[in-house]
Amino acid sequence: MEEVKDLLAPGDFYSPERGAAFAAILGMHEQGIRPEVRAVAESMRRYGNAHDGTVIMLRDCELNPSSNGRALARYAHIVARDSLARQLTAVCSEGRTVLQDPATDPGEYLD
Repeated sequence: MEEVKDLLAPGDFYSPERGAAFAAILGMHEQGIRPEVRAVAESMRRYGNAHDGTVIMLRDCELNPSSNGRALARYAHIVARDSLARQLTAVCSEGRTVLQDPATDPGEYLD
């Protein structure tokens, strides 16, 4: 968690439920609590972020204990990259829409 806590934010996850799980895990980590599946699911339920598939989703996300750090870091970098790609796609889409207006100065918009 030390390696990824500054790399990701809950909003970086495509799935709001996974973002909520990450927020719960991060909060537990900061309090020194081991983020086990039941505790994370309970934390999510407490804040209204849990759905029927929460425990199943969390169990699916559990990592092999022998490769926790490596797998977590690899997954975090994938999530961060995909989040950045979604943000860039949104910016490009907005730009395309704005630049279709003939009154828009492309140079000003780019600045």
